[in-house]
Amino acid sequence: MAARVFASPNARRLAREAGLRIDDLTGTGPGGRIIGRDVRAALRAPVPTSVPAVPATAPARTGGPQISVRATVRVRRLLKLRDRLNDDGEPERISLDDLLVRAAARAHRLTRAMNPSAEPDVNMDMDVAVAIPTARGLVTPVLKGADGMPLSALAAALRDLSARADELRADETGGGSLTVIDLGSYGTEEVDAAVSPSRPAVLAVGAVHEEPVVRKGRVKPAQVMKVTLSVDPRVIEVTAAADWMRTFVGLLRDPVRVLL
Repeated sequence: MAARVFASPNARRLAREAGLRIDDLTGTGPGGRIIGRDVRAALRAPVPTSVPAVPATAPARTGGPQISVRATVRVRRLLKLRDRLNDDGEPERISLDDLLVRAAARAHRLTRAMNPSAEPDVNMDMDVAVAIPTARGLVTPVLKGADGMPLSALAAALRDLSARADELRADETGGGSLTVIDLGSYGTEEVDAAVSPSRPAVLAVGAVHEEPVVRKGRVKPAQVMKVTLSVDPRVIEVTAAADWMRTFVGLLRDPVRVLL
């Protein structure tokens, strides 16, 4: 008789959704019990070389499951901060994208559950991939240590990557914990972007526009922006995605914290 495999209900659900056999997994929980992190580790294991890899340069749907969480953010304070930084003579002109990438990187660091491969009590550099349109489609160069560098340095790095988008080196497009796609320049207000096998989280940002909002019982116009975070639920729990979005929105509503 085969030995019974002990696994948590969450691990069995994740394995079932991912098409994995629970018997093939190695448990790291108490007494060798298979837990959620064991399933996620199996999903992150390298793909055999005989299987063609999906390019990581463009976020394309792979047929795997994904879930999305959404929020609508008032951005008046964020826009005022951008204008003030530029009026104060920053070495590099600061764009809304610069602030959004910095806030996304900071939210990723603060939400430990969004980094299932991170070791406890180890500070990791938050490397963020930024989608840039080119004549051959989207490319996603990676901005390394996006939450730690000075904002002016981040702005300069993003401009450099954008200027060289058609001739990026292979080492500039690999890695990254999160992809950020800003479709504001297209006038798109809301979109779901697809996760990729190598990056299980993608943030899609819509255009800043005016909407009526209720403030102290009165309807007033406000500048808002819709943001959507999509994740692969086989790697990232939906509660982690919701916690990340709450943190990200909090940073945008109090944008001075983005500079800390």
